Amino acid sequence: MTDQKYTHVSRLTAIAVGILCFISGLAIVTALLLNDYRQEHAKIVQPLLDEAYSVSAEMNLILDRLNRMGFDQCSSQAMTDMRRELFLAEHVKDIGFLSGNYLICTTGLGMLNAPLEVPEADFVGVHGLEVHLKIPLALFEQEYLAITSRKGHFNVVYDTAGLNSLISGHSSWQLVYLLDDKAYPVSGQDGIYRQRFNQGGYRFQVLLQYSEHCKANSPYCVALVTDFGDWYRQYDRFLMISLLLVFIVSVLAVSYSYRWLLRSRSTKVVVKRAIEKDRFFCLFQPVVDLKTGHIVGCEALARYDFDGKQIYPDEFIPIIAASGKTWTFTENLIARSLSELNYHSSLPDGFNVNFNLFPVDIEAGRARSLPYLEVMDINRFRLVLEVTEDQGLEGKQAQTELKWLKQHGYGIALDDFGTGYSNLNQVRDLYCDTLKIDRSFIMDVEDGSIKSTLIPYIVKIAKELNLYVVAEGVENALQKEELRDMGVEYGQGWAFGKPMTAAELNRLVQQQSGDVV
Repeated sequence: MTDQKYTHVSRLTAIAVGILCFISGLAIVTALLLNDYRQEHAKIVQPLLDEAYSVSAEMNLILDRLNRMGFDQCSSQAMTDMRRELFLAEHVKDIGFLSGNYLICTTGLGMLNAPLEVPEADFVGVHGLEVHLKIPLALFEQEYLAITSRKGHFNVVYDTAGLNSLISGHSSWQLVYLLDDKAYPVSGQDGIYRQRFNQGGYRFQVLLQYSEHCKANSPYCVALVTDFGDWYRQYDRFLMISLLLVFIVSVLAVSYSYRWLLRSRSTKVVVKRAIEKDRFFCLFQPVVDLKTGHIVGCEALARYDFDGKQIYPDEFIPIIAASGKTWTFTENLIARSLSELNYHSSLPDGFNVNFNLFPVDIEAGRARSLPYLEVMDINRFRLVLEVTEDQGLEGKQAQTELKWLKQHGYGIALDDFGTGYSNLNQVRDLYCDTLKIDRSFIMDVEDGSIKSTLIPYIVKIAKELNLYVVAEGVENALQKEELRDMGVEYGQGWAFGKPMTAAELNRLVQQQSGDVV
């Protein structure tokens, strides 16, 4: 994927994240508000449920006490006890005495001129009370819409008007008595209770909020309906602030996601991920004897392609050096390279394979683990370890490590010679057996540039120190001839082949196997 296309995809992805964040935030805010409003519904109806329960309990207690007294007629003593119960009652408006299906007397009207026939009860409640709903009664010259409950010879009257004051505002409600899955209306607006939930529930709609609430261990339930305007008026400020915060968070999510997506594709992040996942691959550039033209070795080069884009060594090497993963990178490269090269039989035993080492790994002694790498069990090549001129190699510890590597059969090559601060007298301390002259000396050798005129002197002193010389960056036949005439023994560069796969290197060696020196 091209950078431009990836940027476009990242921008769309970030916008999608922002939209998702906004929707999620809106859903969370709405859920919080609805949960709070659900609790608000419960608070609104709780006094009504408590009142209904108290009324029911009081009626039952009064009727039980009066019936235990054993009256069988409306005597003066019965009237006195009835009036005492009424005086002590909190909710009851009147108490009556019945004989059969006829009301004989009440505390409010006294002895009736003629017994009043009582209709059949609407239902029989859980305590055996015969309940009449919404019975019109005339007491003290006023008409009441009341509930009556009967047990034995007595009944009690409750004026439902007292319930209406318990719920105020714009709410619509209905109190019902549940018995055998049937709802009997007790008070409030008829038709509100829909019996949609088992023991209570809440349903949010666009314009209305409906809930049902039932009191534990009680047959009473309340249905409550409030409109959207009431809900909005209660939470308008909180809703506006929440929406603003959700919008700000969503914008920040878009910005952060976009930056994160771009950063995740940055060279630094990509290289670190490639080290952890061992995603580098190996190419090999031939090292050639300038006299015979035969390939005597190769340098293993790390390469990495990310999503079709090649990341070059001058980009990823500094990142690896700063990552603290230098030895992990080197171990993986050596293991992969030797495994690939060993697979091809045309490469002779003792074939030189050069690997670049980081100075920090030499100084830290990590290179001593080379003989114990698993790939060494099948290795048939000679490893040449290339080091670059670096202040870290001046210390005695680094020199001790290089000496140990030399003693254990590893070749030591000083890479990019001439670009640092070392001189030939310091090379002896690094236990080198090969100098690799930097390509900057080679570029204009055919034109006799100032730098190229130093090559013969480098070769002369290298010979005195018994060092082999390899010229890097040889790009054409003229450079090859000039270097050979200067006494340079080996060359490396595009004149002999670009970095190639192990299979391509094997074919190239096979082609040279019949050449005459």
